[in-house]
Amino acid sequence: MNSSRFLSALLAFGLANAQLRVGEWTTVGGDAQRSNWLQRDPKISAGSVSKGAVQFLWKKKLGGASQLDSLTPVILMDRFISHRGFRSYAFLAGAGDMAYGMDSDLGIIEWQTKLRKTAAPAGPIECGGAMSYLARATGSAFGNLSGNGMRAGRGGSPKGAVGEPGAGAVTLLQAPEPRPGRPAGPGGRPLRREPVVLYGLSSDGQLHTMYVSNGEEPAAGVPFLPANASPSGFSVIDGTAYAASGRGCGGAPNGLWALDIATGKISKALTPAPVVGRNGAAFDDKGTAYLALQSGILQSVERETMAAKGSYSAGAPLVTSPVVFKVDNQTYIAVASNDGVVHVLDAALAPVAKSTSGAPVTALSVWQDTAGATWLAGASAKSVVAWKLAHGSGVPSFSPGWTSAGMVTPLAPMIVNGVMWVVSSGEVAGKTAAATLAQSKAAVLYALDAASGKELWNSGKTMTSFTHSGGLSAGAGQLYVQTHDGVLYAFGVPIEH
Repeated sequence: MNSSRFLSALLAFGLANAQLRVGEWTTVGGDAQRSNWLQRDPKISAGSVSKGAVQFLWKKKLGGASQLDSLTPVILMDRFISHRGFRSYAFLAGAGDMAYGMDSDLGIIEWQTKLRKTAAPAGPIECGGAMSYLARATGSAFGNLSGNGMRAGRGGSPKGAVGEPGAGAVTLLQAPEPRPGRPAGPGGRPLRREPVVLYGLSSDGQLHTMYVSNGEEPAAGVPFLPANASPSGFSVIDGTAYAASGRGCGGAPNGLWALDIATGKISKALTPAPVVGRNGAAFDDKGTAYLALQSGILQSVERETMAAKGSYSAGAPLVTSPVVFKVDNQTYIAVASNDGVVHVLDAALAPVAKSTSGAPVTALSVWQDTAGATWLAGASAKSVVAWKLAHGSGVPSFSPGWTSAGMVTPLAPMIVNGVMWVVSSGEVAGKTAAATLAQSKAAVLYALDAASGKELWNSGKTMTSFTHSGGLSAGAGQLYVQTHDGVLYAFGVPIEH
């Protein structure tokens, strides 16, 4: 079997896994739409958080920082079965092109591997250091994160990734959804098993495919991007790997790159200005990608051909990645510009609504409340702002929401089962990396009622450094935050609860 067919076969397993294991954080922004929304969780709710169910669980030092970058947001995998029983995994990458696989219950490192084998230059501060990025296969269908009653408990005692003598490498195996007439395993799950893989993008531009249980690569890496491109939004959506490049990093042109995993074909949609936002492109379920450009243009791209479809001019530089959502079965896109306006457009990029001017926001999230109302939230320099989208006339329009108490450079809000989680990153931007390091404060994680902005809980002084390149992830009653000093923190409801 040639390498492209082999990767294609592995992708089929991974994509089936992403579609079956709904309720997991598989990519940046949580889903293809970059919503930062986890619809359901077995343990986290406004009521449980208010009653003190959430605690600091563990922390793990995973390495140092390269300039301001240190660790990427966590990718999660829950409720999978191997010969050791049900397991839960957290995957992340860091400076020095290191990739890590961890037991997410106990904070045990199962494996670690260096994806780039050759030395990499540090590069300018705007481009960061030698960072790798990870993703699991993700479908573009809306509601990819809608939960399916994830179990609160897990079976089997966590152990290391070293098998019994002579048993060979450990490969995590998937327990898929039940099929009619199939005998079930523990918890009603069948015992049919399939290999599951993880995708990595190293700083030399190579796409890597790894077994989730041990980090081993069944095939050599595949060239994808120019080296040292410092991409954003690395994802594997519907069988294609995507990443955005620009800002002059590694000499890579501005635009969105795509690699068809089945064929190995690389295509790209070049743009006249850098793509902005940490999440790169956002995707709808009709084969369209949306890119926010520094020049103020929101660009749509046909994902099959990477041909430009349409554009919208915001009249001011854009500053966030887009988010894509549906209201009454119609697709909409939201993006923010640096004049404090949030723009809502339809799938053809015709303007639908604008927020009133306020503090510019640097990241957007979107979710629905229990009544079915759609909300947008944006992180500004000092707080989080939420807007409710009324749509009685058939199209969304902004209505008053709420503004949180003061924070220090909060990251993109994450909404889990009616609770908004926000990291006050503590980062105080300086003219140099040394100034930022000297002025920044420790990060704090906050839980807010998503409907009112009322504070329900915070992590206090648990974290001891700021966060720059990290972001929130959540699943199965746990939340993860990374800090600049290379430490991964886990918060959530203890397993025995």
